[in-house]
Amino acid sequence: MNKGHEITRGKTKVFHEYPGQPDVLVVSQLDAISARDGERRDTIEGKGRIAAKTTARVFRLLNLCGLPTHYLSGGEDDDDNEMLVRRAQMIPLEVVVRGVAAGSLVKRKPGIMRGALLVPRIIEFFIKDDANHDPLIEAEEIVSRGLATPQELGTMSELARMTYEILAHAWRRRDTLLVDLKIEFG
Repeated sequence: MNKGHEITRGKTKVFHEYPGQPDVLVVSQLDAISARDGERRDTIEGKGRIAAKTTARVFRLLNLCGLPTHYLSGGEDDDDNEMLVRRAQMIPLEVVVRGVAAGSLVKRKPGIMRGALLVPRIIEFFIKDDANHDPLIEAEEIVSRGLATPQELGTMSELARMTYEILAHAWRRRDTLLVDLKIEFG
């Protein structure tokens, strides 16, 4: 895919400008893997191909269901693990939707039994800050810091919940349980 200069690089992706369209970026999926906020890193040959295909298919499904995403095209063909996306200004939050009690949730809330189905879903916000391990943040603090308005938090929560429900249904059709997910907004 034709691409311009590099805009930014994450732990597992590289973003380039798309020539002639300043509102479009090329995202390249790398064979890199990471854990613990990037403390552990490695490479798995072919991981970028799988990540590109999976990501493209998830975004196409969400778009078909009417959810807004930044995805435009690519990711599934012989395209060097690249896809085109709309450029967005990231809101520095991670939105986690939990449908099954696991991980850090049961550590923080010992009254919730590991494996319990969570209805209604639990939605949590975390500040994107690898150096501080993405700390949990309450809605009131998000608003007071000016990271998002109450209306934006409501929209993000509802879109995140809908994303979880759509993907949980898709996963169930493959006899797989979706425990939780993390998404970001821009």
